[in-house]
Order: sequence, then structure tokens, then C-alpha cells
Amino acid sequence: MVETLKHPDIEPEDRDRFLERIDRETNRLTQLVDDILFLSSLESGAANLEGSSELLPVIDSLIEKLQPQAAKFEVRIKNNAPDDLAIPLPERMASTVFSNLLENAIKYSGRGSHVDVTGLREEGRIKIMVTDDGIGIDAEHLPHIFERFYRVDKSRSRRLGGTGLGLSIVKHVVESAGGEVKANSREGFGTELVVVLPVKT
Repeated sequence: MVETLKHPDIEPEDRDRFLERIDRETNRLTQLVDDILFLSSLESGAANLEGSSELLPVIDSLIEKLQPQAAKFEVRIKNNAPDDLAIPLPERMASTVFSNLLENAIKYSGRGSHVDVTGLREEGRIKIMVTDDGIGIDAEHLPHIFERFYRVDKSRSRRLGGTGLGLSIVKHVVESAGGEVKANSREGFGTELVVVLPVKT
């Protein structure tokens, strides 16, 4: 595309189209490199996981940030987190986890779906659920969605952007904090992503 742009006779509309695509692909590659570096820091133990944050304001902030994207897909996000639920992740890490979960729900649950975030304490653990009522995930894909670069719908994923590392990052952050993450879904009936974290004393 760059070689084509150098041609003196290129039409203005073709130049604009190529520049837009170059910009889009450059941003995607930048995000990919950032995600790989972040995963490496988690695996090496260099990432800082010390600290805690309040779930309610973290989700409120993410909803505000993701509102333009949600509006584009006609997705409604509701924050049902209690106002006194502290989670054992610093704010940056909590934002990384739930930003990835919410972005996935917005992009892949289907136009017009509803996304709800809830949280509770349960038997010495903190449980946070991100649930949508969208198209769901086929059973054959469900065991693999936390694997690096795994895509349920490759053509749709590439069209919508993303690196294929979001859920892998979620898994690494949560497990590094001593927790676990799992997915429940039924094709045609929505998806629930569950983050379980220990209560630190």
C-alpha cells in the first residue's frame, strides 16, 4: 500500500482509502505489541499486582470510556456492583481485566444486547460476573476462549479489531492474583464471564 501511495498518478479517493487502512493496521499492530509485552511482564512476575480498588467506580469509569463503542453496537451496559466491594487488584489491573471483558461483550454479544456487571462476597471469595444476553458461544469453542490468539469467529474478530489476547490477559492477571476466571455460555442465550478472587486480609 505504501508503494502504491508513492505513485504520482494515484487517485485521491484511493490515497485516502489506503491511508485509512494503514492507520488501522498500524494501530492494531501497536496494540498487539503492547499486549504481548504486558503478558510477558505478567509471566515474569514483573507486573505490580499489589494493592486493591473499589469495583463500583472502576466499572463506572469503564462504562463512560466505552460508551461511544457501546452506542455504535447498540449495547446497554449496567453496573450492578455493590458500593462497598473492594477487590484485591490495583486500579490499573482491575481496569485492564474488566475493560477486556466489557469490550468483548460489546463487540461479540450481538447488536442490541444488554450487559450487566454484578459482584458479591461468597465464602471468603469475591465473585464478579459480566453477563450478556447476546448470541452466546458454541460449546466447542468455550474451553479455548482464554487461549492466546484463539478466535471464535476469525473473520468477524479481524473486522472488529482486537489482538486475540484480551481474554488471555484477563486469565493471567486474575490467576496471578490468586483467583480464577471461567466462562458459561449457551449459543443463542448469552454468555457469563465469572472472575473469582480471594479476599485478602
